[in-house]
Amino acid sequence: MSLLLVTGYPSCGKSTTVGRIQEFLSSKVKETVIIREDASKMEQRSFLRSSVQKCLNQNTIVICDCLNYIKGYRYELFLVAKQCKTTFAVLYCHAKESTCKWLNEQKEGTRYKEATISDLISRYEKPDPRNRWDSPLYKVEIEKSEKPSSVDAPEDMNVDLEHRSPNFVDIPLTDIFSWMCEVTAVGSYNFT
Repeated sequence: MSLLLVTGYPSCGKSTTVGRIQEFLSSKVKETVIIREDASKMEQRSFLRSSVQKCLNQNTIVICDCLNYIKGYRYELFLVAKQCKTTFAVLYCHAKESTCKWLNEQKEGTRYKEATISDLISRYEKPDPRNRWDSPLYKVEIEKSEKPSSVDAPEDMNVDLEHRSPNFVDIPLTDIFSWMCEVTAVGSYNFT
């Protein structure tokens, strides 16, 4: 059916965002498969690519929840979607480095080392909607702020109410769903 490629800095809230997308899609499509990086196979991009390829079919939405920080690798996954004649979209979870480090500290279980986060961020190749393999590009801005209730005014007026934590960030769910389920498959275009 389609491939949603999720990209962003390490610990920026991608998996939380993907969980919210999966919850939205569960009532609308038969099957949603999430492919996540395995820490033991982190450097094996070919493993991820083959996992995506095995799961892509006309009845399944596949969400690739990984760093996907190399534009050449995003292009490879675009070609997989094209070969499988499915739609393709990119969701860019954008956060500041300080937010990623803060979210990393909030994690239970496996965490990145702070130096690893900085290193991966320095090597990150941001998606560009002018590239066909990064298009359509949906972007969500993630911050540390939790969404206050409508009656509560924030005590700290420096709190960023527009860019919220992954639990509360506004995700263009309807737009993503419409594109992935109603648009012509990538294979139908004359891209090379």
